[in-house]
Amino acid sequence: MAENKAVHFVGIGGVGMSGLALMLLAKGESVSGSDIKESAATRTLAEKGAKIFTGHRAQNVADARLLVVSSAVSPSNPELKEAKEKGIPVIRRADMLFSLMKDRKRIVITGTHGKTTTTSMIAYILHRAGFEPDFAVGGYVGVLGGVNAGLGKGEYFVAEADESDGSFLKLPPDIGIVTNIEEEHLDHYGNLRNLKKAFWDFASLTPAGGIMILNSDDRNVSEIIKRKRLLKCGVLTYSTSGKADFCASGIRLDLWGSEFEVTGEGRRLGRIRLGVPGMHNVSNALAAACAALQAGVDFSKACEALADFRSAKRRIEVKGEEKGVLVIDDYAHHPSEIDATMRVARRLGRKRMIVVFQPHRYSRTRFLGRELGRSLSRTDIVILTKIYSAGEKEIKGVDQSVILSGIRTCGEKRYIEDKGEAASYIAGIAKPGDLVLTMGAGDVYTIGEEILRKLKEK
Repeated sequence: MAENKAVHFVGIGGVGMSGLALMLLAKGESVSGSDIKESAATRTLAEKGAKIFTGHRAQNVADARLLVVSSAVSPSNPELKEAKEKGIPVIRRADMLFSLMKDRKRIVITGTHGKTTTTSMIAYILHRAGFEPDFAVGGYVGVLGGVNAGLGKGEYFVAEADESDGSFLKLPPDIGIVTNIEEEHLDHYGNLRNLKKAFWDFASLTPAGGIMILNSDDRNVSEIIKRKRLLKCGVLTYSTSGKADFCASGIRLDLWGSEFEVTGEGRRLGRIRLGVPGMHNVSNALAAACAALQAGVDFSKACEALADFRSAKRRIEVKGEEKGVLVIDDYAHHPSEIDATMRVARRLGRKRMIVVFQPHRYSRTRFLGRELGRSLSRTDIVILTKIYSAGEKEIKGVDQSVILSGIRTCGEKRYIEDKGEAASYIAGIAKPGDLVLTMGAGDVYTIGEEILRKLKEK
């Protein structure tokens, strides 16, 4: 194969794919890629030397030596079909990630919730401690330069592992973390039993001499802990509420952070001051500190880094305040994530909470629609927008009505399909002292940005 042939990413603008493309560019590789629309990610990649195509066409792969695809890419994608016809090798995103990390000591983080934040925390702790890790995260991390991936000169590679399509089983860890396991991605797994088995299989990938770090507060993760004698690796547990190898106690929450005592390794380690809010982030930080200690970081260094850590983009992100209306955006798209985010939001003590929720995927709406509705009930006003398909085909009979029917107790609920109309409506009813909270894994954050613009123009 000619040396000037490119590694081509189908869907290069996605947060996972763009990170890998950045790493290859940093290594001096030729990179190309396509996406359905231009974005900040594609513009950044183009500036760094990638050849970017807007739209998917067979001719885009003319100079490709390798195609990288995610599970979201349809078999009918013209670039994928062209690659197969031309005999161009095709690999999954996880295969490319493993090729980048295979010669490093691997810290791999997975779980239904908290992956991105925990991965970001570990990468930042190692960075601050002078370990110079490689990292690949499912979000853009301000404290790491606003990027989602980076190359270092150290021995560790810190990676977030996506369980949604089972591809995390291609990423065997030396130090692994399972944050939690809940019913999610059942379109792939079929049922909770199969999902739990996949996480057991992930833990089983860790070799002798490796460490699996498990959240003993989570009922489903506890099933792995009960069977730990069957694993080749060592197991460490962590908890914010009970007995474990690493425990957080004396927890004090405030509006934008927390403080807690950490015990581990049979002794009191010290107190962590955390600059991101919520009990869920206490758990994430505890897991991150535990992993950092296993990698050889001094606890005091971990504390210093966590005190300065700020969340990845779209994790309880303050978008701004206009006319006394505060707008916050969050990636929450699962009932448990919505619950955690709204707990933090309620602590802000605003007069009313107006929630704008964009459902993510038809399959998730089918499996979790009523639960999503129940979680959204605990607010004053709920505005539901059109389902963000994320490339999925529509499922007959699945729409916003299943979520709306589950919303029982809020003061007002309504469906507004158009994002611009939703922004106009909310800007019209919002009052000083209100909180507008946009949630979802799609592009719902643009509604919050538009609300701020409209309020400013008032």
